Amino acid sequence: MKKYPHIRFEVLGFTDDKECTDIQCRKLAARRAKLVHDWLISNGVPASSLMPPAEHGNSMPIDDNKTVAGRVRNRRVELNIAPD
Repeated sequence: MKKYPHIRFEVLGFTDDKECTDIQCRKLAARRAKLVHDWLISNGVPASSLMPPAEHGNSMPIDDNKTVAGRVRNRRVELNIAPD
């Protein structure tokens, strides 16, 4: 990320559907994204390379929330190249 300051990245936070409900999931996902966003900046990534942190709560699972392993995978932060 430091090597490519002309590329913008998004930091997205997610939760599973068991650790929280509704607005609490969105707040938890937002905190996760903000922590990673702030860590990146404190470790030399230019703030101009990052979109503001965003949350998706439990709306986009990547695994099954019916299993412990699936829920663990759904509790995540993703870094993506920001769309133009």
